[in-house]
Amino acid sequence: GTNTTTITNCYNKGSIVSTQTQEKSKNCQASGLVAICTSILNVTYSYNTGSVTSYSYASGIVSTLSGGTTDNPNQIFHCYNMGNITTTGAWMAVGITSKISGGATNINYCWNSGNISATATATGSDPLEAREVAGIVGKIENSSNVTLDSCSNSGTISAYQTVGGIIARNNGSKNIVIQSCVNTGKVIARGEGEYNKGS
Repeated sequence: GTNTTTITNCYNKGSIVSTQTQEKSKNCQASGLVAICTSILNVTYSYNTGSVTSYSYASGIVSTLSGGTTDNPNQIFHCYNMGNITTTGAWMAVGITSKISGGATNINYCWNSGNISATATATGSDPLEAREVAGIVGKIENSSNVTLDSCSNSGTISAYQTVGGIIARNNGSKNIVIQSCVNTGKVIARGEGEYNKGS
């Protein structure tokens, strides 16, 4: 059968820092609870209040999800992040989930109040790569059947480009449903000219 990872009533309150700081570290991942999960993942009633800092892919709950199916999707229910989440070199600082990659996923009743930012302050980093930053999900890529229901963000979201209060970017995905979601946080795109920013 298909493997399933279940996390219930868990939390992190400590600061988490990925020490990789160079260009080769674009795919390093750090999270309050789960960095990468390729099996089906169920996370319920869990939270992060610690700060998370990484060159790229920093999140409060889980960085990358890829294992869900239509019949057995990933489930993130009743989770929240209050920690400040920062990427110093590249993309996807996010309150709940940095990236959904090829997996059906339900994210329900989740919220973020931490400040989320991609700073591009690491040595050799490119400001144009400080992107895909959001309160709930940074990027949905090549996925189908993804639902966000009753989620909210109140934290400040800041990056050079591709910034969103709830979701920053959908890339090649279908059957995406966003309902009863609210952003009340400030959304800042620092890039000059016309760069992507959503509420």
